[in-house]
Amino acid sequence: MLGLSVGDFRASRFNIAAYTDDQIEALIPECEADYLKIRNKELDTDDADATIYPYGYKLTIIRMIRFLLDEANRDTALSSEQVDGRSGVGEFRTQYGYPVKVVGGIKRYSGRTI
Repeated sequence: MLGLSVGDFRASRFNIAAYTDDQIEALIPECEADYLKIRNKELDTDDADATIYPYGYKLTIIRMIRFLLDEANRDTALSSEQVDGRSGVGEFRTQYGYPVKVVGGIKRYSGRTI
């Protein structure tokens, strides 16, 4: 599929200097496959059989890659939360192994489409 390139990742606003192109390139297919699992539907194509990427697709894939590369996120699945004016630390809410804030914008399709 490869709707995202290392260049797209490097052009993002994230601080990604610590990551090598090989690390990024290795995760692109995995994150794109995870995206499709979460979406539960193949990407659409036009009449010329070119893939139509949903709005926010590249940014979501970049965030997924960044999450997987970030050892701090991998080592400590904790985040700060505030409830009733009190702050505390709790576990990330996750979907398919990614924080909701990373993959929450993926439009999901019900049924068995993939």
